Amino acid sequence: MDDKSLWAIFLALAATALGVALAFEHIGGLKPCALCYRQRLPYYFLIALSIQQLIVLSFFHGQGKDAYYVYGSFFFGTKTAIPTSDQMIKAVGWSPALLYSRLGLIIAFIVLLVSAGMGVHHAGVEWKWWPGPDACAGGGAAADASGSLIERMQAARVVRCDEAAGRFLGLSFAGYNALFSLGLAAFLALHFYFKPNAHNYIAAEHARSEAPKPRKA
Repeated sequence: MDDKSLWAIFLALAATALGVALAFEHIGGLKPCALCYRQRLPYYFLIALSIQQLIVLSFFHGQGKDAYYVYGSFFFGTKTAIPTSDQMIKAVGWSPALLYSRLGLIIAFIVLLVSAGMGVHHAGVEWKWWPGPDACAGGGAAADASGSLIERMQAARVVRCDEAAGRFLGLSFAGYNALFSLGLAAFLALHFYFKPNAHNYIAAEHARSEAPKPRKA
C-alpha cells in the first residue's frame, strides 16, 4: 500500500468516526460532555492533515533524472524545484515525497496516541477511577440556591462526564474511541515495520520513466 492510499484511508476513517459522533448528537439526541468534545479534536486534526497530505502527494510529479517538482505554490502559480539526487533514493530508498509523507504519518501516530489517552482518561472518569474536570460536574457552586437564575440554568445544562451515555459490550463511547485510536496507531506502526524503505508511487513512476525501453525487433 502506498502512502497516498494510506492517507485516503485515514481521511475516510477519521471522517467516519467524527460523523458517527455528530450523528449520535444531532440525530440520536445524545448530548456530549466536555471530555467528549475534547476527544473530537484529534479527528478534526487528522482530517485536515490527511487532506493536506493528499493534496501535496497529488501534485508531486517526477520531472527529469535528478529533481522532483511540486506544484504547490498556489499563491503565485509557479512550480518550485526540490533538488534531490538519485543517489539519495538509492542510499535510503526514500524519495522526498515519501519523506514528507512519513513525517506526517509520525505526527498522525502521536495524535492517535493522544486520542487514545483521552479515551482512557474519560473511561476512567466514567468508572470512577479518578475525578473528572470541574467543567463536567453537575451542580456545584454555580448551581447553589443563592446563585442567579441564569447560573442555575447553565449548571443544569452541564452534561456529566462521569456518567456514560450508553454502553455496548461493557464499553462506553470513550472506551471505543481509545480502542479505535490504538488500533489505527498499531496499523501505522505495522506499516512502518513492514515497509520501512518502500518507495511511494512517485518514486516508482520515476523509476519506470527512466527505465530503458525495449528495442523493437
